[in-house]
Amino acid sequence: LLGAPERARSGATGLHLLVNGRAIRDRHLARAVAMAYGSVLDPGRYPTGIVWVEVPSEDVDVNVHPQKAEVRFSRGRELLDDVTRALAAGLAEAFRAPSSSFLESRAVSNLFPNPGGETVVGDATHALSEVMARAMSPAATSDPWGLGPEPAPETRPYPPPDPAPSPRIADIAPPRPAQQSTLQSADAVAAAHYMANAVRGEVRYGTLRYLAQVRSTYLLCEGTDGIYVLDQHAAAERINFARLRDQHQKRAMARQQLLVPEIVQVRGAESQLIDETRDELLALGVDARAIGDGRVAVHGVPAILKRMTPEQVLRDLLDELARTGERKFGDAVDLVLATMACHGSVRAGDTLHPDECVALLRDLDDIDFAGYCPHGRPIVTVLPFVELERKVGRR
Repeated sequence: LLGAPERARSGATGLHLLVNGRAIRDRHLARAVAMAYGSVLDPGRYPTGIVWVEVPSEDVDVNVHPQKAEVRFSRGRELLDDVTRALAAGLAEAFRAPSSSFLESRAVSNLFPNPGGETVVGDATHALSEVMARAMSPAATSDPWGLGPEPAPETRPYPPPDPAPSPRIADIAPPRPAQQSTLQSADAVAAAHYMANAVRGEVRYGTLRYLAQVRSTYLLCEGTDGIYVLDQHAAAERINFARLRDQHQKRAMARQQLLVPEIVQVRGAESQLIDETRDELLALGVDARAIGDGRVAVHGVPAILKRMTPEQVLRDLLDELARTGERKFGDAVDLVLATMACHGSVRAGDTLHPDECVALLRDLDDIDFAGYCPHGRPIVTVLPFVELERKVGRR
């Protein structure tokens, strides 16, 4: 149960990890969860929510900490890679959905899809706090969820045996009293239906009717359920990022070779980094070679970055690699590609032809994480018609 990128925090205090039902602290596991978000989370930022991990009991040592708050995995690297891959696949699909200003501003504060196909809509923040208070209490060493005696392995409720559905938050935490909700029942049902469809990918950008460009920055569109406002730069940035990443993975990055190399003065450590990562830089579309005395000759740049000078491309690349901290080069590639996509995309203030706007909408349907730009900003805000009708007094 993980939150949207914009709810991320600068520390891991909002991310709760449970291994075989035991609440633990593990910075490596927390980082693996954060890295599943790819470029939408900056280094040092962590999502909010719960990650429950089940591993064979013989593969985890729970006796490495006096209070059993830490564990040691016998196949730690394999586990972390599996967690990142599994979550990345689920997050990419879950966050295709547009965010809703309606839900953000009303009592429905969170939405969590789960593997059982159901969607929990309601005050999930309250439920989450109830669950974690139980899991972190001193009495929760052997029963962190307050579910009673541990059942036999073959009947254990997490994960559920097929075809039983996965448990919802409401099944394991008492709901907030009904009188605290500010949503009328009709609005709540409409909001739940809207967001359930969005999470399952049934809201498609290509089906929206483009209406107008507002302030040369926002695309105003009409859907069957509400008004959609897209940030044109964020949308183009996500599309270009997806294309760049695909080209990088295929080792087919389109590169513009310079007739005359541009000489850039860099620091000694940066010159060494360019020498050590020359093959990786070429895969990113940057042909740069250290020529001594702190100078680098740039022979080629990604074709998509025609708005930028070769020096800007190189300095942005070096800055991004320096900013990624302890991530190795391979883990930092998405962040580098995100910066490249940002600088190679249409900007706020650029006037677009209606055909370009329609093409942006259509292209968003073919990529992952289409609800967010590569740096984690929401691409679209939605005003459901039920909320519009309420505002103008029709409901």
